Amino acid sequence: MKHHRELARNIRNFKYERSEHGIVVPSMGLIVGGTLTHWLNGEDPQHEENLITTEGLNHMLETVLDTSGTRVTQWYVAVYGGSASAGLTGDNFNTNASEFTTEYDEATRPQYDLSAATATGGSISNSANKADFTFNTGATVTGAAIVSWSSKSDGSGTDRCFAAADFGSSRSVVDDDVLTIQYTVTIANS
Repeated sequence: MKHHRELARNIRNFKYERSEHGIVVPSMGLIVGGTLTHWLNGEDPQHEENLITTEGLNHMLETVLDTSGTRVTQWYVAVYGGSASAGLTGDNFNTNASEFTTEYDEATRPQYDLSAATATGGSISNSANKADFTFNTGATVTGAAIVSWSSKSDGSGTDRCFAAADFGSSRSVVDDDVLTIQYTVTIANS
């Protein structure tokens, strides 16, 4: 009980730092972050450090440690043409990140499917069930995110944007290209 209150207090009082590896809470020696890996047509894997949004951190605290929040039971992967920031939320994600909504064939966002995953060593990943996006037009994809709703639009007041990662190099796609996304989230001692 002591540690969750300490972590909540540190986040609430902005006693954390952003690093290339995620969020660091120096007083606790804790880091929260992860890696996004993406492939275009099954080739050229690229790895990016992700950004856990402030809304994502708060959601973790409210549902895992405090348990007063409503737990999200399914997460989804979204792709965008803008850029990520810590201020992304469910209410502003589509607009602020310039989400792709008509550029890929899937009717809804693919699930961030952890059904075959087990958290080990402080990490969990959708490596067994990666998210695929089949594009129907040319576009430049600059990043991907984990969000709590499946429709391709801004969320409502209860929807969450958990994490986002800008690609180090944007991906230019054309009709029938498949962009595959794997997201690994890690909580570890710094």
